[in-house]
Amino acid sequence: MGVLLSSTLASDYLAGVASTDTATTAILARALVRAESQVAVHLGYPGLSATLESTSYTLRLRGSRIEPKRLLIPVAPVTAVASVYQDLDLAFGSGTLINSGDYEREDLRCGSYLNLLPTGQTSTWFTAERSIKVTCTAGYADEAAMPTVLADAIYRIVADWWLRRTNRHLGSISAGGQNQSVLDLKDANPDALAILEKFRILGSVGIS
Repeated sequence: MGVLLSSTLASDYLAGVASTDTATTAILARALVRAESQVAVHLGYPGLSATLESTSYTLRLRGSRIEPKRLLIPVAPVTAVASVYQDLDLAFGSGTLINSGDYEREDLRCGSYLNLLPTGQTSTWFTAERSIKVTCTAGYADEAAMPTVLADAIYRIVADWWLRRTNRHLGSISAGGQNQSVLDLKDANPDALAILEKFRILGSVGIS
């Protein structure tokens, strides 16, 4: 479905596209979804179907030997943490649940940290591979929730693709008997790509 709106794209970035042109706005809506998906992959969001949309994640993580009291959650923005377990046996039974009062969340542009508190019962995060299981919600619920600069970069990428869709340097696919330009980030405006780099997710992750 996507986060961004074809109506905003048409009105703010493509003055030549009328709101009544439903055929064009439908194409732009699909292009926005594809662009968001490509951006999510580019930024390092996890999963087979990486997305910028608000999504529930179950992440298998490990702590840092350098900063044993800080646990990176490599998705953004994290809006809720449902549960955190750590277990060297990877069974994650009820006895391995970390009390939410043992940590506080530190939200950054490219991820979040769970910082252990000195008053909690958990002294350090486990550093063994996949020994920590975090269930959380992350991503953007709607256009208003996305940082303006990130939304602007994605809108500019799609608008530029639309304006250059007949350029011979763009790839093409055959659909309905017609050749259509393929939206590809490698063809994106360098300024927009530079903005995307500021939102690249910290670290790497596996999903259970």
